[in-house]
Amino acid sequence: MAAEHGKLETLQRVWKRANVQLTAEEIKSNLLLATDCEVRNVLHMAAEHGNLGTLQKIWEWANMKITAEEIKTNLLLATDCTGRTVLHMAAEQSKLEILQKVWEWVKEQLTAEEIKTNLLLATEYKGRTVLHMAAEHGKLEILQNVWEWANEQLTAEEIKNNLLLATEYKGRTVLHMAAEHGNLKILQKVWEWAKEQLTAEEIKTNLLLATEYKGRTVLQMAAEHGELEKLQGVWEWAKKQLTAEEIKTNLLLATDCTGRTVLHMAAEHGKLETLQRVWE
Repeated sequence: MAAEHGKLETLQRVWKRANVQLTAEEIKSNLLLATDCEVRNVLHMAAEHGNLGTLQKIWEWANMKITAEEIKTNLLLATDCTGRTVLHMAAEQSKLEILQKVWEWVKEQLTAEEIKTNLLLATEYKGRTVLHMAAEHGKLEILQNVWEWANEQLTAEEIKNNLLLATEYKGRTVLHMAAEHGNLKILQKVWEWAKEQLTAEEIKTNLLLATEYKGRTVLQMAAEHGELEKLQGVWEWAKKQLTAEEIKTNLLLATDCTGRTVLHMAAEHGKLETLQRVWE
């Protein structure tokens, strides 16, 4: 609880009392390695709730009280009930200093294969990788850090299939998530990577024409959220990658699961400049 609520002084007080009252085995088994009903350990909680001081202090104590193998297995590689590791949680919280600190520990403690398989390529229960989470939660620095690590640890084929083309449980790629949740810079950055890594056919079929579970394309998502710059960016990309017939049929005339076209979406969210752009 002290780790979850991020008060360092409270956490330190609890730790001091524990060291007086409990044996080393009890501290290890019942505090540092123990999990709650959501299968979260103390390191998960500190990362999830975004307090760097608390996170670092728990790491310091873990290194004093438990073995390197236990740190690896029970803290860094362990997942909660939703399948998230501590790295997934750090990416989801969008706090750069926490993400970087967790990555520093990961590099020190884990093998390249463990980093690849259990962290960068691993998905939680919604089918999201760490990169999906970074795109969804909208911090460019977080996204760029994860991308750099992926390029260090993964093959080009793994990046293509498991990150850029992979969809989560709603059928959204990283580009869909950036269009829906990210700012313009995030959307542009994901597009830049897609252009570098994917073929023209993959970009067309898997990104620009692909729809998620509500039947929305990337263009419809940009229109739905009323952000003119994102809409214009996707439109320019579509004009370069698609035929006039594909633009007409799959973007302008296509409807989502509720029967809305991109014009309906722009009208619904009340941004006049966005609506005018779609009309043009």
